[in-house]
Amino acid sequence: MVMSFQWLPETKYHPPALPADLLARAALLDALCGAVSTHRVTMLSAAAGSGKTVMLASLARCEAQMPVAWFSLDAEDNDPVRFLRGALTAIQQIAPENPY
Repeated sequence: MVMSFQWLPETKYHPPALPADLLARAALLDALCGAVSTHRVTMLSAAAGSGKTVMLASLARCEAQMPVAWFSLDAEDNDPVRFLRGALTAIQQIAPENPY
């Protein structure tokens, strides 16, 4: 089976910029930091527009000692091959010594 290469933009691998007028949610961020540091997988679930992306972007910027892989998803990432390639590329950026 020959797999075709699909280029993915570099911007998919960086958290979005945090808004200048960001309302600090220290308790939520502390809870999220605690969850991701003690569990292998952490799922963040909330209603649309509640700030999930901002919270995760805040985590990516505040945890210098914990590497965070970022892969922004869109409708085209519904393809399993494209999704896996993107996810593995994101992981490889924080752990380049571990090729997939």
